[in-house]
Amino acid sequence: MKRCLLPILAFAAILLCALPAVAGASARRHRVTVKVRHEKISKPAHRHRRAHSKHGHRHSGKRHQHKHRQLRSHGRPATASDACPNANLTPRPQNIESVVAATLCLVNGERARFGEATLIEDPHLTGAASGHSHDMDVHDYFEHVSPDGQTLLMRIRASGFIPNSNVGYTLGENIAWGTLWLGTPRAIVKAWMESPGHRANILDGAYRYTGIGIDPALPQSMSSGQAGGMYTQDFGTIDG
Repeated sequence: MKRCLLPILAFAAILLCALPAVAGASARRHRVTVKVRHEKISKPAHRHRRAHSKHGHRHSGKRHQHKHRQLRSHGRPATASDACPNANLTPRPQNIESVVAATLCLVNGERARFGEATLIEDPHLTGAASGHSHDMDVHDYFEHVSPDGQTLLMRIRASGFIPNSNVGYTLGENIAWGTLWLGTPRAIVKAWMESPGHRANILDGAYRYTGIGIDPALPQSMSSGQAGGMYTQDFGTIDG
């Protein structure tokens, strides 16, 4: 009786919320599917409201901005280093914290290589990113906009990252999924850096804060039951 050995296929896909780009890649032994879309959201602060008074609105706005940034300074900055522990881990329920730390370490390592400041983890952005990764897994989709119409801006607003309607902001998002070795932090960040739009998002000096959410599972339609992970990285800056 002849035995047939079916090749194990690993799949990965990435999606961008920053600049338009389209990228794809393939190899003989495994297939990689890459999808890229763009969306970058910016809004200037309502500075004209502060111009009515030298000491009133303007002073109040600066004080609020200081408090907002001070809150974010309590986040964890990742070490910008080429040596990132656990970068080759496939996401599992028991290792998510390590996988998130490795992903941020790799991203900040790339920023350091190009002279950009390291991103600081923000709990609001982390919550938004984690929720989106989980939602994509549970509802079997891979988009920046959920089936019920939730957009990046809506998720970030709900997280509390944007303190009020007077401040300006710049937001961005990279998402990715991968199976087996293509679902590791090293493979995901490598795929992002090989896509011009995703790379621009990672290296954008305007961003100061980030949040990474990884779900240690994938819908059957994407993974064929193989181990892997769904990644979301949100970027943000508040301009008070």
